[in-house]
Amino acid sequence: MTKDLWMYVVLCCAFGYFTWHFNNYVFADDFYCYDGDTCYLNNEPLRLLGVDTPELPSQEGYLAKYFVNDWLATADSVEIVFSGRRGYYGRQLVDIYIDGQNLSDVLIERGYGKVYGYRE
Repeated sequence: MTKDLWMYVVLCCAFGYFTWHFNNYVFADDFYCYDGDTCYLNNEPLRLLGVDTPELPSQEGYLAKYFVNDWLATADSVEIVFSGRRGYYGRQLVDIYIDGQNLSDVLIERGYGKVYGYRE
C-alpha cells in the first residue's frame, strides 16, 4: 500500500468515514435523508420500505425530513438492511433502523407518513 493511501485509510478510520459491510447489513456513520422516505448513503439513493411521506416542498414534507435528520443527528446507531430490490425510480429498497427502531414504523406511528405498498 502506498504511503498516501495508507494515510487516507488512517484518517478515514479516525474520522469515521468508512462504511462497514457484514453479510447483507451496512452500518453507516455518514448518512443523510433528502426527505422523509428517501435517504442517501455514499451518493446512492435509498427508498424506505413500507412508508410514503409527503413530497417536498410541502410543509408536511419538511417536517418529516427534519424529524428524520434530527433523529439521525442524535442517534447512537444506524443500520440499513437492503432488500435486494429497486423501486420505480431505481432506488434501492431498504429498511433503516435508528437506535434499533424501524424508521418506517416510527414515521407512520408519529403521523409523518402513511403505509405504502413496498413492504413484504
